Amino acid sequence: MVDEHPHRIGYVDTLNHLGQCGAVLVLGSTERHYTPSKVFQAILSKRPVFALLHAESTAVGMIEQAGAGKVLPLTEFAERHASRTLPGDAAAITFDDYVAHGLLAGLASHNIVVPRDFSVIGCDDVLGASTYPALTSVSARCDEAGRMAADLLISAFQSGKRADVRCLLDTCLVIRDTTAPAPKLAQRKLLVQRKQTKG
Repeated sequence: MVDEHPHRIGYVDTLNHLGQCGAVLVLGSTERHYTPSKVFQAILSKRPVFALLHAESTAVGMIEQAGAGKVLPLTEFAERHASRTLPGDAAAITFDDYVAHGLLAGLASHNIVVPRDFSVIGCDDVLGASTYPALTSVSARCDEAGRMAADLLISAFQSGKRADVRCLLDTCLVIRDTTAPAPKLAQRKLLVQRKQTKG
């Protein structure tokens, strides 16, 4: 069961919360400079830590030196996924665009052509149009969210009042060049299965 708490919580509250968990999952980025903000609390919680991080993230050394758990570099994760791609696999939807970018690199290293052989979908549309091929992604409308946040902040400064305001933004799938219908590899597997069934 997943209990989502989308709002930030304080350092001590985070530590208490993690201390009640069976294990801690740390999700990083394919960017080497990124260090998740809750790494220290994850280590101090004394719970087993499993982290997905860039191999050169400073958090990797922290977790390994503390003996807190296992770190899987995101580039290695992408390559493992690519190497395990079966003929019947059609697509992958990733945690965010950065992971999708790493997956594209891993697939290319195994001569798997996107989208002819395999489709990739990101989530947040931060990198979307800047990758090659241009990434299909679920847009989080970050630009609009930023403008709305700025408007709310300016309004709070001008009025001198605090208000619990919640804004909802619809998401949408932005289709670009990393998705296509029925990959050839999947079609080949289907043909093989049909032949085996007839035989």
